[in-house]
Amino acid sequence: DTMSSAEATAKVELEAARAEIIHHEKQIQNVKGALRQLQSASSADGGEDAPNTLEIAVLKIEGLPEGAKPKVSLQLSSPVEEQTLENIFDPNAPTENIAVFSGVEASVATLNVTAKDADIELGVSSLYDVAPLCPVDAMAPKPEYVTELAVAIVAEKAEEEFKDSNEDMTESASDDVEVPICTVTLRVTYKPSSKDLKEELYDLLNKASQKKAKAIEQLRQSAVAASRAAPSELTTAKSRSPVVKAGFLNKKKKEPSKLKAWYDRNLGPNSMLRASIIPIGKNYIIFGSAIALFHFQGHQLAIPAPV
Repeated sequence: DTMSSAEATAKVELEAARAEIIHHEKQIQNVKGALRQLQSASSADGGEDAPNTLEIAVLKIEGLPEGAKPKVSLQLSSPVEEQTLENIFDPNAPTENIAVFSGVEASVATLNVTAKDADIELGVSSLYDVAPLCPVDAMAPKPEYVTELAVAIVAEKAEEEFKDSNEDMTESASDDVEVPICTVTLRVTYKPSSKDLKEELYDLLNKASQKKAKAIEQLRQSAVAASRAAPSELTTAKSRSPVVKAGFLNKKKKEPSKLKAWYDRNLGPNSMLRASIIPIGKNYIIFGSAIALFHFQGHQLAIPAPV
């Protein structure tokens, strides 16, 4: 029973590894298909790859008095660029009051926000990674991805302290951390380029290939475990009573009949007649025939007389 359970476990692991390999292989084929479609679309567009864009607009500012004239400066690290927004985004004018950054390296770029009231600087925000603001679903791409980001503005001298507590503003926070001056809500719209989609697809392809390689290794180990478990079951089977008795092939040969024995002794391939007398007599017959031919027909071999 122990051996049977071990073999059954190995077979289950073997089937699971096979199913996982098939699953990852389908993923790889899907990613390759998406890459081919993307390359075909790029070729149809003339091979030109437009850069990605990051559009940022201010939806609202909370915490400032009514008469304030806020200005929001957005500073990006990659590429190094700064733009200022002086008005709140108006849905009726979707192309106005928007800061547009092109060719953004989303994986390494950071965003820093500075708020002013007219020309008076109010404070700055902590650094925000741009990568979470630029999601890309390469298998089901969209023209744009919209994210809202609430940015807390604190005095510049307290910015470092506030950055440490920015993720968890709870009662456990230190009492000496300065309360934000205001909160700026940004609407971030990311429009990926073909290059971004290709990089994401290649990343998915590499991950799927690595998972497939691990599944293949698991399949190999499961196959070894199954092969080790199987012989133990065979050994158990051998200990049972044999179905075929030993020595069943070693049957006694039947004695040949008298006629067959006489034929083998006198005329068979191993008889004295065929083994010695006939070969020797054959040579004498050939020799005698040649002598008789020369004696009676020798003139046929003579050279004709000269004329």
